[in-house]
Amino acid sequence: MNHRYWIIPFLVLTLAGSLAFTQSEGLERIKILTKRAEDTVKKIEDTEKQLQGTLNIYNSIVDSTTTDARKAYRDLVKAVERCESLADEARQNNALMEQEAHNHFAEWTNNLKSISSDNLRQRSQERLNETRLQYGEILRSGRSARGEFDTFIDALRDQIVYVGYDLNTTAAESLQKDAVKVNEQANVLLKIIDELVLSSKEYIKSIQPN
Repeated sequence: MNHRYWIIPFLVLTLAGSLAFTQSEGLERIKILTKRAEDTVKKIEDTEKQLQGTLNIYNSIVDSTTTDARKAYRDLVKAVERCESLADEARQNNALMEQEAHNHFAEWTNNLKSISSDNLRQRSQERLNETRLQYGEILRSGRSARGEFDTFIDALRDQIVYVGYDLNTTAAESLQKDAVKVNEQANVLLKIIDELVLSSKEYIKSIQPN
């Protein structure tokens, strides 16, 4: 029996198996990355909602519109702690997303050399570069949001300490100028978060298989 005749189907089956594995692995990577990204976005949205509620409590104290300043103060302390807890969870989810994105891009890069067509390899490289650029912009927006978040929370914590032993109308009124700045910071932060969520959802949609 001529060995050449059974080597050919063996090579075809091996190549097909290798290709199927690569495709399956790539789809699984995208699935995991999508899940990590969706989890991160959900935590960011939860944090944004908590931030808005925290700001409302804060303003009710400064504006003296609350009917129970002591309760509002305790609620504010808890709300700030909840904000920080949610932000920490968002950071943890983001770290997992970044690791999965690194794996995804590394495998994509590694598998480019398996494309024999120069034209297709170049086009795949261009799509990889575009995806990396889009993902990089999301990361930069996330870092900007974290910086603004820390500034906002620090300002709130300072004022919590300020009125902690002097919780009366005069003390609250003395914070009104500071409150203007805090609300401006909050508006900037909430806008950045809105843009981050929107761009993240667009990215998730762009990487999902049809």
